[in-house]
Amino acid sequence: MRRSWDAVYKELLARLFAQWQILLTTQVEVGRLPRTIDAVAICTPEDRARLAQLTPFDFFLLHNLLEFKSPRDRLTPGKYKLVISRAYLYMHQTGVDDLSTVTVCIITSRKPRKVLGQVPEVVKFQKVRQGLYRSDDKLPLYVLVASELPVEPRNYPLLLFASGRKMKEFLRALLQQPPGELLQFAFELYPEEVLAMSQQSSHKDHAARVLVEHLGVPKVLELIGKDELMREDAVRILVQRLGVSRMLELMPKEEVVQELGKALIQDETFLRSLARQLDAATVERLQRSET
Repeated sequence: MRRSWDAVYKELLARLFAQWQILLTTQVEVGRLPRTIDAVAICTPEDRARLAQLTPFDFFLLHNLLEFKSPRDRLTPGKYKLVISRAYLYMHQTGVDDLSTVTVCIITSRKPRKVLGQVPEVVKFQKVRQGLYRSDDKLPLYVLVASELPVEPRNYPLLLFASGRKMKEFLRALLQQPPGELLQFAFELYPEEVLAMSQQSSHKDHAARVLVEHLGVPKVLELIGKDELMREDAVRILVQRLGVSRMLELMPKEEVVQELGKALIQDETFLRSLARQLDAATVERLQRSET
């Protein structure tokens, strides 16, 4: 079962800010639920200088409130007002009175066109650079649009939440890099796309090992799902990477043998590689299943 975008977003932020040694708290309650802020990062001047070099968060101040809006929870004028109200509740609760020490950043998957340009009576925005917009609110508020960010390493963590062509462009770029933690998150959000695209990756063998090491084979199979697993291309990729013997350990043998026969028996080269991993009786059964 796939995790929600919101859950992946919060875990990703927690890990990244831990690596940067910056205090970050998720699900910050202001008043009573559901008045929670997705995440709050407290930054020293040294933290801010480092973030400006490594991330798109070059506008951070001391108190930085981060909200996330996925494709299923888009930023609307009403939700914009809720974000602002939670920011002021946070300031009240923490005793912050200086607006020059606070920023609010709303990270969105897609461009919230209505908020950015169609409700000037509520707020007006100015484009700072590609993918980043600043409001004219007294409280400094920024909108980072993941699907507009350039595909470059400093933006990779947020590009996980891009959509459409930008998401695919990012995945292709990510899979050309030595695999790391971001690949795990990408696989959790887009298992089928990562599995298919990784076949063209220059690091495809290493990528496969990273996925299995990070998630475990049962988790990989769970995320892909049985129906997806039994598609011909998915079967071929997984068998090549995991080995037939490992698949036979994880799934009912009769089912695997039957499906492998349907999907792969016509590929003589692949059949020879299977023969090195299976006993002669199993290979014979595979051959019979196609006839």
